Amino acid sequence: MTQNNRNDQQGSLNVYGYEFTIVEKEPTGEVCKILQKITKKKIKPDYLRKRAENGKVEIPYSQGISMVEIVDISPSNRRYWCIKLRPNTLSCAA
Repeated sequence: MTQNNRNDQQGSLNVYGYEFTIVEKEPTGEVCKILQKITKKKIKPDYLRKRAENGKVEIPYSQGISMVEIVDISPSNRRYWCIKLRPNTLSCAA
């Protein structure tokens, strides 16, 4: 992953593969609210549903990547999601 810094590009790498689960089974609306706080981006339920065609979405944020996965779909077609955060563990200026 490469992030733009004000002065130059900054490369980052998750060397140890750490992932932290912060949400295990929440409905779409709640997941969008949580993601907005983490990523500082406006994330709507329709965006999440469309991007998760294969069941997963990766959304970058300032300190890493948030990975959002569908963990259950109820009979009423309501989706429940899991959010994992993968922080950058090693950064180097390019």
